[in-house]
Amino acid sequence: MSLRRKNPAILVFRLILAAVFLFSGFVKGADPWGTAIKLGEYFSAFGLGGAGDVTFVLSVLLSAVEMTLGLGLLFAVGLRPVGFCTFWFMTGFTLLTLWIALADPVADCGCFGDAVKLTNWQTFWKNVVLWPMSAAVWLWARRGRKGSGGGYADPAAVYVRSLGGIHAGRGDNCRGTRRRDVVLLVLFFLLSCGVGGYALLHLPVIDFLPFRVGVNIPQAMQVPEGGDTETTLVYRDRFDGSEHEFTLNDTVWYDTVRWEYVDTRIVTGEAGVPAVREFAVFDARQDVTSDVLDDPGRVWLLCVTDPARVKGRCLLGLEQAAARARKEGARVLCVTPAPLEGPSVIRLGAERVPCYNIDGTTLKTLLRARAGLVVLEGGTIVEKRNCRDLPLR
Repeated sequence: MSLRRKNPAILVFRLILAAVFLFSGFVKGADPWGTAIKLGEYFSAFGLGGAGDVTFVLSVLLSAVEMTLGLGLLFAVGLRPVGFCTFWFMTGFTLLTLWIALADPVADCGCFGDAVKLTNWQTFWKNVVLWPMSAAVWLWARRGRKGSGGGYADPAAVYVRSLGGIHAGRGDNCRGTRRRDVVLLVLFFLLSCGVGGYALLHLPVIDFLPFRVGVNIPQAMQVPEGGDTETTLVYRDRFDGSEHEFTLNDTVWYDTVRWEYVDTRIVTGEAGVPAVREFAVFDARQDVTSDVLDDPGRVWLLCVTDPARVKGRCLLGLEQAAARARKEGARVLCVTPAPLEGPSVIRLGAERVPCYNIDGTTLKTLLRARAGLVVLEGGTIVEKRNCRDLPLR
């Protein structure tokens, strides 16, 4: 069978798979922090713990593999090995998502990051549809002449191959073609790693989260018209391990030395849930959320996951940000999920910045970085920076 003999069904399958893999890989790579959080949930479900910083490396690699397979499928580069990997990738994840749908260890699989949310069963049936497509593409590529690399003579493939000096014809069956396919696949992989690596060191390339720039937090927290909502916070007592439920009006859970966040349960009417479910800034004595969100001026939130780990260039960036905020007359405060004993301040150079608690999950959603800056103006997010990108110019 000649590889240049077109098969419309295979072409359609290949393009569908390419689109799914490219989209899935890109949204994961655009937000490797979110992917790492989801991988941590999987590791915990398998009894392996959170796996720590390993999840960040795996998140970049997973997204890069998916984008590489998607590009290979799209441009028909190295289709024999790409088809093989795609088939077994889909086989493994179809079985995995079946287990997830049955056991329900995580809320959603995270297949499309925070861009598109699917239930566990929706994810499984999506894979059931894609799996036979991957099998058909792989089997078709295997039937190609030995050494051909499984290529198609469609316009996209011809264009990409021309970039490497590869032209249709008998030369497609030569050893040089296979080497060039390997070079192109490696290039695809490196470029894909670059997307995830950049987002990991800075901020997501595209922010799909509720706390993106331009969002007014008070408005986003409002329940859609005609609906009602009841929010229950679940916290674990660090001393005896028991779990307790609180309403948003309770203040007992402000004591983060004793209480550890577990879950937020929201019961809503038919109108749906608010875009932002929770945003609270507090210490052991008071809740300053309203002061932060209702301030008509600029409020600089220095977001720090663990104050003890902030050092070097990151610490210098936060110091310069605090100094600039003071210079322009803006309010500046530190928010952290780390336990605080009473009223606290963090020393940043010559600045002493008041420090408050914020829920750890909320902070991860607010800023995908260990430390950085979020600037509010009238409750609207106007700037977000990783501490590596400070000071502001």
